[in-house]
Amino acid sequence: MRLSCQVARFANAKETKNARYLDITTVYDGAALKGQRVLVTGAEQGLGLETVKELVAQGAFAIACGRTSSPDLDAFAATAPDKCQIIVGVDVTKVRECPLLDAQGFGRCSQACCYRGAL
Repeated sequence: MRLSCQVARFANAKETKNARYLDITTVYDGAALKGQRVLVTGAEQGLGLETVKELVAQGAFAIACGRTSSPDLDAFAATAPDKCQIIVGVDVTKVRECPLLDAQGFGRCSQACCYRGAL
């Protein structure tokens, strides 16, 4: 069965009691993220913000970077200042601006999750 619609796939998974689809813990183990430094672009909202939250929950250090932050990202970072760094003023869609990350204390990172940009 080809299901291109997310709503239809979800309904089908519920109907067939597809635990792999309905329960992410059956296929996801974030233990490998512990101690990693992960750069996340587009972290001020949506999927990027949720990725930052999950990284921190799994013991990683999240580096959120972009042109701006958001009240939601700022509030979350305030709850985990030793696990989350926000770097603003860098337009990651422009390769020539990426060196600005170092100027703001970016340092080394283990992985990158790019929800926007040229990295």
